[in-house]
Amino acid sequence: MNRQDAINILAEGRGAAVSVATMQSIYPWHQAEQGEMLHVDASQCMGSASSIGLGIAMARPDKKVMVLDGDGSLLMQLGSLVTIAGQSPENFYHFIFANGLHQSTGNQSLPGIDRFDWVALAKAPGYAEALKI
Repeated sequence: MNRQDAINILAEGRGAAVSVATMQSIYPWHQAEQGEMLHVDASQCMGSASSIGLGIAMARPDKKVMVLDGDGSLLMQLGSLVTIAGQSPENFYHFIFANGLHQSTGNQSLPGIDRFDWVALAKAPGYAEALKI
């Protein structure tokens, strides 16, 4: 599935959720008219979208929180998966757009991209559910 198709599906189902988008997801999320309300652009803080989203989810358990993350961004702060799983907020939804690149810094290939699995990395520390589409 390409990124824009996935973004469009997420935008349709968003409802009143708070959204946090990083790097490669920011522009398409705004193109889908989702960046105006209850939204944070996590730019210039590579790898922090999931941590920002976790903080919002913990502070506002009454709000669904959607994090639109990039694979290169999350790889920069992979330890956040352990922290998120440890807190297990029921209102936290983490979407990773995997293109195998550090897109925001010049499209460098991610190290070891063919050697790990995002679903396994999410499940290992205790994410309740992880899927690949």
